[in-house]
Amino acid sequence: DEFVVLLETDVRPDTPGIIGERVRAAFATPFDWRGTEVRCGASVGVSLYPDHARDSAALLASADAAMYRVKREPQT
Repeated sequence: DEFVVLLETDVRPDTPGIIGERVRAAFATPFDWRGTEVRCGASVGVSLYPDHARDSAALLASADAAMYRVKREPQT
């Protein structure tokens, strides 16, 4: 599944990366499901207005493309 985190205020240039890492860390925390430890992961794509696009559809497409670029990179 996919979801969006929308930051509606002016943010520092490093804020989207910090938020993205927090989301990844939250998903990486294992949880118990019916006695089984479950681990998840997340790929994060960031798009900034107006740097990457100027309307909501184009911003989503830009973030989606960024997410798929991350998925193609070797995992460390």
